Amino acid sequence: MARNGVQRVRSGRAHKGGRQAQNRQPNRLRVQTAEQILDIIASEGRVDRARITSDATLQSLEVQSMDVVMILMVIEEKFGVYVPIDGAIAESDNVASFVAAITDRILESRA
Repeated sequence: MARNGVQRVRSGRAHKGGRQAQNRQPNRLRVQTAEQILDIIASEGRVDRARITSDATLQSLEVQSMDVVMILMVIEEKFGVYVPIDGAIAESDNVASFVAAITDRILESRA
């Protein structure tokens, strides 16, 4: 019996299930991080969270440049990572790309 149990553990099914669980963890972390960033945008940008959609722009949400600086400062403090306004962050044309660029920066710093 123990031998069958060992074979099951070594089977592709058990290993594949473990790999799927590992793949879900980074996605969960990415989603949680993005949600926290959206919350910060809402609070520091003084925007109703319901108005923040992926295709909205910071301009359409009436987030001023000083608000963006404050948003990034709070993100830096919360996540312990420097987030410069350059590259993908500066080139973001909507909330989705802005949040994705910041999320990438945070997750890269933790790797």
